[in-house]
Amino acid sequence: MSYQFSRNLGELLDKFQDDTPIDLSALAKQLPNLFGENREAVTSLLSCVKGTMLPGTLHRHLSDSIVCDSVVRDVLTTGHLAKLLSRFDVLIELSNPVIIGLPNSLFDDQSQFERAEFFAAGNILPIDAEILDNSQVKQMLRREAGEPGAP
Repeated sequence: MSYQFSRNLGELLDKFQDDTPIDLSALAKQLPNLFGENREAVTSLLSCVKGTMLPGTLHRHLSDSIVCDSVVRDVLTTGHLAKLLSRFDVLIELSNPVIIGLPNSLFDDQSQFERAEFFAAGNILPIDAEILDNSQVKQMLRREAGEPGAP
């Protein structure tokens, strides 16, 4: 499944499009600026981040963990990235993406904010187009749109 990126995460990761390994420490130093008044707390939580990772591997870790996330399961955000980076040592040790999805109020609040911003900007998530051909679904959508004569 393909996931959407919040504006903040998209802008941050757009810098890493080639196959050059990402310096995770440098990436972690960019994140706190996106957390406003929580900047110092985020800086502290990400202070031990080290190593490098290929952009594709980073995207894969984010995608694998979103289905387990305790708060947001549809739009990848800087909150997800912060969880991944701050918990990467434990993720590597246990090889379980659920580690990334466990709650963290600071990072989860950022994820909720970016998710709301994503939808407020008029974005939508991909929809299985085949379901839109179903007659019952068409009736349902007409009814919800308040079309006259819709059952």
